[in-house]
This record gives sequence, structure tokens and C-alpha cells, in this order.
Amino acid sequence: MVPMTLVERGASMSDGIAIREARRDDCAGIMKLIHELAEFEKIPEEIVITKDTLERDGFGSEHPWFRCWVAEDPAAGLVGFVLFYYTYDTSDGRQAYMEDFFVTASHRGCGVGGRMLGCVAQVFLLLSLRDLFQDFWDFGGFGGCLGFRGVVGFGGRGVPEAEVLARGCTRLSFHVLNWNRDAVDFYVKRGAMDLTRDEDFHVFCFAKHTLEALPK
Repeated sequence: MVPMTLVERGASMSDGIAIREARRDDCAGIMKLIHELAEFEKIPEEIVITKDTLERDGFGSEHPWFRCWVAEDPAAGLVGFVLFYYTYDTSDGRQAYMEDFFVTASHRGCGVGGRMLGCVAQVFLLLSLRDLFQDFWDFGGFGGCLGFRGVVGFGGRGVPEAEVLARGCTRLSFHVLNWNRDAVDFYVKRGAMDLTRDEDFHVFCFAKHTLEALPK
């Protein structure tokens, strides 16, 4: 079975700051954080999406292009977000890619980032739990770090914890700017591998205009 600490926990909160799955009405706040992140990364001119884009791509269909979790301070509003999507690898199957992970300057150094990463890590590991317990799953009531409403005991349908975890994501990938040593240290401290250093990977990208120029 899934550990009772996960089943019973409900919303993840500390010092009044809640970590929860994003909603459509968070998009304006998320866009504000995206612009703040772009300023920090010295690329403000590269942001071309809008609140409407986020609403359409993340909340406008049954198959969203991305998932997002936020950190919310009742006094300050949204103070952090992590945006990710699922991918697939022909070596070990299900994976996730973390596009953005950001905590606003006023709330750094107090554990918000670590808690937010811990919450989404559980989402990645338990990705298929909804498939296993569809009759009891309240996905809209995720609430925070896995708020399983009415799922205690899973209706008597026992599945070994190891099997549940084995059906989730095998890897979370992301990129970090090489000059952002604070971010590098944050991830390495928590066990992340530097694939550029260890496996000689390079990240490539085809821009839209280069895709259009490829032979048809």
C-alpha cells in the first residue's frame, strides 16, 4: 500500500505557505513569476507567451501541454512555481521534464523550494496511482502534497508500494544556467546528476524557422 504518511497528509503547508497544484485562476500570478524569472536569467525579451496562452495550454483541454504546481503565501500570493511535462525515453520509459522551477527572492532560503521539489517528486513517482485506483481518485482535490480524499485503504484493493513506485517516472530532467551556482548547488545537494559533466550530453534545439526550412 501507499505509505499512510502520504495518504493522511493532505495539503502541504509550513509557516502558512501552501504547496498545491495550480488552477486556471493562478495563470496571472504564474505569468508574473515567469517574467521575474526571465529578468533573473537576463532574457526578459524572450517571453512571448501570455496569461491566455497558459490558460489554453495548461487548463483548456483534457490533455494539457504542461502541469504546474505553485507555492502560495496567504499574505503575498504566489511566491513560487514549478512547471513540468511528461516525456518518454526508450531506455527506461516514463520520465518528466522540469521546464521552470522558481521561488521569488523574498521567499528564498526558508525551505519553500525544497518542499515544492519534494511535492512534485511524489507526483512523478506516483504518476500511475490514478490508473490503479480510478474509482477512488479525486485528482481535482490534490490539495497539496497528495491530498488523497476518501482514498484511505483504497477500497481494499491492495497493491505493493514497490509496484506503485515502479509504475511512476524513472527520471526528472532539467537544465540550469552554468553561472547560476546557487541553483546548481541546490540540485546537487539533493542528489541531481550533472549529465553535461558526467555523460558529455549537449542540449540542442530546432527553432520554428529552422524546422520550417527542413526538406519536406
